[in-house]
Amino acid sequence: MLRRFRLSQADLMPTVRRLELDWPCSVAMMQRFAGYVTGVPVYHARDPGSRACSPTPVLFLCLQKGLGAYDAAAAESDDRRLLAFVDGLCQEAARLLSGIALFTPDNDCWMAGNGAALHGWLAASDIRGVTVHRSQRRGASPQRVLTAIGQYVVMARERAILERVRRTDAP
Repeated sequence: MLRRFRLSQADLMPTVRRLELDWPCSVAMMQRFAGYVTGVPVYHARDPGSRACSPTPVLFLCLQKGLGAYDAAAAESDDRRLLAFVDGLCQEAARLLSGIALFTPDNDCWMAGNGAALHGWLAASDIRGVTVHRSQRRGASPQRVLTAIGQYVVMARERAILERVRRTDAP
């Protein structure tokens, strides 16, 4: 799925390369994020003017948002750019995935806020007949999704760097 993103988003590749040069750990972060959300049902654009309402994978939308935030923070320090990328990526995921729950016919459930990667859940479940439920009562809250994805995607060393930046920025 990441390979498909790279092929279809050629305009973002300079930003991806800059991110990977600045923060080699970002490669692992993007791979972990892809494993976490790969297979989540695609997001259908509601804007009639956008590519004839073609579906866009959630992974693509989140990476676009994170890379856009990284680009927008170009004048900032390295650690602030990383924070912009991670926040953009994870906040978009929280926005798109809160309220979504996937169920197998035998009632196994996956929600983005549970902290388990979808690709691992799919490998361990009988995925024939998986149904998607969209409701705030059934799915995880945006904050829970944000926390779970952040903990899964960002490794401990980088998490400490980002927390230091957040504390510095706090009023």
